[in-house]
Amino acid sequence: MTVVASPEFMALCQAQLALLAQRFEQTTAAIYLAQQSSEQSQPNFVPFVSYPDSFEAWAAPQAESRTSSVALPASGSGPTQPKSMADASVQQAGWKSNSGQHPTERFSRLSRDRQFVVPLVYTDVVVGLLVAIRHDRQWRPEEEQLVEQAAEALAAGCVLERRNQWLQQRLQRHRDFRSRQSEVFHNLLHQFRNPLTALTTFGRLLTRRLNEEDPNYGVATSLLRESQRLRELAADFDATVRLGDVNLSEADTSTSSAEDLAHHLELPAAESSAGSPPLLPMKGLGRTLSLSPQFLPQVLEPLLAVAQMMAAEKQITLMARISADTPPVMGDPEALQEVLNNLIDNALKYADCGAWVWVQTGLSQTTEAGHYQGVVIGDTGPGIPSGDLSQLFQRSYRGVQAQGRIPGTGLGLAIVKDLMTQMQGTIDVVSPVVGTPWIPERVERQLALDRHQKQGPGTAFILWLPELTA
Repeated sequence: MTVVASPEFMALCQAQLALLAQRFEQTTAAIYLAQQSSEQSQPNFVPFVSYPDSFEAWAAPQAESRTSSVALPASGSGPTQPKSMADASVQQAGWKSNSGQHPTERFSRLSRDRQFVVPLVYTDVVVGLLVAIRHDRQWRPEEEQLVEQAAEALAAGCVLERRNQWLQQRLQRHRDFRSRQSEVFHNLLHQFRNPLTALTTFGRLLTRRLNEEDPNYGVATSLLRESQRLRELAADFDATVRLGDVNLSEADTSTSSAEDLAHHLELPAAESSAGSPPLLPMKGLGRTLSLSPQFLPQVLEPLLAVAQMMAAEKQITLMARISADTPPVMGDPEALQEVLNNLIDNALKYADCGAWVWVQTGLSQTTEAGHYQGVVIGDTGPGIPSGDLSQLFQRSYRGVQAQGRIPGTGLGLAIVKDLMTQMQGTIDVVSPVVGTPWIPERVERQLALDRHQKQGPGTAFILWLPELTA
C-alpha cells in the first residue's frame, strides 16, 4: 500500500529526518503514516519516507540486525504475531483511545537496543509513527525529547496535509459539478433558441399580414418586441455562462493551489490574488450596466401595451398616468424595462378580479444626492404583511405568498432592487396604500362608490431614478 501525499509534505518529512540525522551521528529514521480503511476498525501503518536511504534500502538492513531491528511491517498489513514491542504497540493502537486513555500511553516508547518509536499524535488522534535508530549506542533522555519535538511538528504537518487533500477533493468535486452544470446550461440555451426563432418568425408573418388598423396588430408587434427581449436576455445569459467557463478553465490550469482555494472557496478579496477575475458575474442582467439618458414614457409605452391585454383578461382596471413632459433620467434601457416589467407583472399577478392597478410618472424629489424622478406602480391587491416588508428584497424570500397558490421564485424583487442600485436609484414600498397620497384620487373615489366590491389594502412601489442634469 502506498501513501498519496503532496511533494511539499514529503519534502517537510524528509527535511525533519535529515535534521535528526545531522544532529545525532550514526542515526537513521523513518516515518510511517496511519491509514484506515472502511473494512478495518484499526489503522494500518504504511511506510512513507526514510533518511538517509530510500525506504526499501533502509528497512531491509534493519530487519537483519538483532540490535537495531525495526519490526514494523513494511507492507502495512501487520504480522499475525508481533515481532517486537514496537510491533505490538502498533497493533494495539487505534485512531482514538477507546478506553479514554491518551494514545501516547498505549504506545511503547522504546529505548530497547537503540530503537526509539514515537507516535505522531494530534488532538488524541494517532496519524503516524516516527522510528529513529542509533547505530552506536542507546538513546539518551535529552535526545529522546528532541525526537518527540520533531514528532509533534510532523503530526501537525500530517494533519494539515490531510486537510489539504480533503479541500482538494472538495475543489475537484466542485469543478466537476460546474463543468456538468455548464454543459447543461449550454444545451438548454441551444434548445431555447429554436422555439424563440420560431416565435420571432410567426410575429413577423403576422405583422406583414395584418393592417395597422387591425386590433390584433398590436398583439403581433408585442409578440415581436417580447421575442427580441428574450433574445437579449438569452445573450446576457450566454455571456454569463461563458464567463463561468473561463473562470473554471483558468482555475483548472492554475499552478497555485492557494489561488485555487481563494477563488473557489470564496475567500475575501484581500486573501486572494490581485487582479483575478470574479468568480461570479454582476447580478441582475449578468453584466455591468451602461447608463445613458432614458425617456420614461418611451420605456413604458410597450410595457403598458402588453399590460393592458393582461389586465383585460383578468378583468382588472389598468390606469396609466404618464406625463409627456417627464424629464429624462439616467438608466440602462434593458434594466429599466426589467424593473418596470417585474413590478407591473407582480401587480397584475397578485391583484384579484375587479382590482385597480396604476402606473404614474411626473413625481420628483430633491435630496442631497441630487434630483430624482419617480414612477409609481400601485394596486388594490392583497397588500404585503408588515412582517414581510423588511425581507421583501431578499433573494428567494416570498413571505406569506409562499403559502398561496400563485407560483413564484422570490427572485423578481431582489433583481429589481439590485438593478435600481446599479442605476444609482432607490425604491420605496408602501403597504397598505389605501388612504395614503400614493393612491390616485380617481381610484380612491371609485373604491368609495363600489363599497360592495371587495378590495385589498394594496401596495405601491415608488422608483426614484436620477434625473438627467444639463
